[in-house]
Amino acid sequence: MAQNTLAVNNLSTGHLDAFTQALNRIISTDHARNTIAQIVSGKPARYMAYDAETRKLLPAPVRVSGPSKEDFEIAKRFQEECRADMLEVKSSLSLYKCAPLKN
Repeated sequence: MAQNTLAVNNLSTGHLDAFTQALNRIISTDHARNTIAQIVSGKPARYMAYDAETRKLLPAPVRVSGPSKEDFEIAKRFQEECRADMLEVKSSLSLYKCAPLKN
């Protein structure tokens, strides 16, 4: 591990379990898969089409453009192989503070 990174596996068992469970739940969602596929393809969401009633992604022939089937397969493999308990975070990120929420 590089000197400027923090490993989540240094968390206490309870905290590590809670963290990995939360991150795995987020990563396993359809929304995350769509986002990961967009990163892989380099094509943003505005080029993708969704059905207004079901809020599901329309099949490729209906889409104007966007991630390909292969991009979604890569995203799916990422979801399946992601190990939240092995995550490392740059320590410089601890300098960032959350902005207060405004009503």
